[in-house]
Amino acid sequence: MDTLVRCSKLVGIKRKNIDLKAGFITLGSEKTKAKISMVVPISTKTSKLLKEHLELTDVYGFEFLFLSYEGGTSFIRKYS
Repeated sequence: MDTLVRCSKLVGIKRKNIDLKAGFITLGSEKTKAKISMVVPISTKTSKLLKEHLELTDVYGFEFLFLSYEGGTSFIRKYS
């Protein structure tokens, strides 16, 4: 993604933290090194790709944006 956010932060993003219409992702304070919330802008291209991804993965019903091959979020521990 073109957000310049660390991978360890991206893998833990929840679907509810993405605002495609406004074009940004909100990172909660627990996700940032400085322990403050951040609003990260995303490009139109990234927004389009995220929209497609959200539509494809919506059927799984998970709160996280990115899932492991098995459908869970086990890889998050690797990056956290």
